[in-house]
Amino acid sequence: MKDAVAPLLALLLAVSLPVGAVAATGPIDGGVAASTKPIETNETTNRLALESDVQSGYAETGPDLATTLAIQDDAMRVDRELFVVDENFAAQTNDERRETLEAAYDRLRQRIDALEQRERTAVRRHTRGEISDGEFVTVLLRNYREATELEDALTELEDRATRVPGYSISIDSDRGRLGTYQSPVRAQLDATTDGGVETIDGAVLVDTSQDGFILSAMHGRVYLREATRFDNRDVTRPNQFQSISDAFEHAESQYPWAFDQPPGVGSRGATEFTAAQLYRIRAPTVHGDLEAYLDGGSKEVYREFQELTIDELPSTPENRTWTSDSLALSVNRTPVNGPVEITVVDRETGEPVDGTVTVNGYDVGRTGEDGTVWILPPADDFDVAVRSADGNMDVSISSSYPSV
Repeated sequence: MKDAVAPLLALLLAVSLPVGAVAATGPIDGGVAASTKPIETNETTNRLALESDVQSGYAETGPDLATTLAIQDDAMRVDRELFVVDENFAAQTNDERRETLEAAYDRLRQRIDALEQRERTAVRRHTRGEISDGEFVTVLLRNYREATELEDALTELEDRATRVPGYSISIDSDRGRLGTYQSPVRAQLDATTDGGVETIDGAVLVDTSQDGFILSAMHGRVYLREATRFDNRDVTRPNQFQSISDAFEHAESQYPWAFDQPPGVGSRGATEFTAAQLYRIRAPTVHGDLEAYLDGGSKEVYREFQELTIDELPSTPENRTWTSDSLALSVNRTPVNGPVEITVVDRETGEPVDGTVTVNGYDVGRTGEDGTVWILPPADDFDVAVRSADGNMDVSISSSYPSV
């Protein structure tokens, strides 16, 4: 396992923040990004992308003791908040119960604040080469699981509040913030890391820059992609949207193809999380599902989740074929640095060749009986090596980032 999700507990503590930290705004290391909007593409959904100086790498997945211990520690700390509430709740007056609930609610919200800062710190360290791809993925998994634990704890706290006459807690906006850490790709990674059924095919691709990150994986024939732009989150400005309809219309301008779908694909919708100044937009398409979180302060896309069927994506064949003494390799690209299909055949007969494929020295799969394998390409130019019983070859392929 070349770069497994197996960091030391000391590293996990290093990228965590104490409860009470406030989520930051703006770019990680300062400056203004050249483009904060999704990259435009034809015949499929636009996609949120990173700017220059993108660091790319692969991380393997699977059961991991250090990750499990860190996640369990997070869960125990969240559970303790409810224990503190319940310890003397029955004997307290209504005023004392309100004080207890408000204190617990404040502590839980502080833990939510710390999630983004934990990710910002991890992105900064990954971009600087201070932590590995696997260690970075571990941070994202920790946040996914803690977000789930916090959501459950808030629901229980909301239930406790109903027992106090004239008192209530509204956690809708908190749920909205927690939803930004509960992407489909993290859910599949969590299932794999937790020792369940292996749902991720091969390695995950990690891209980071000073402005955010992209996490990509393959789940069967589905391309899972999560993109975050921290520079698009600005809680210091008042909400720029006049209404939820205004936010919905703005999302349509960001993803015009996704909003121009034939009848029967599914219903689009928007949810407003007022206190968090977030708007969740959901748009099913013929290629798969799009979910985007718009920030009210910047009016830009803060987080974006996509689940796309690779067989439905438009693709463009590379205008050349690479050859060795015995093999021929061709490439088929999908938009915005999406999955790339690599096909290897016998140079003379044209018959498919079954062999192992590596990208930048990392094992990404086998071509199989049909001679093809789908890979997740790094942001920059990359080297592909094929090893087979019919021969070997090494080629360098230029990047198509950010679009084909």
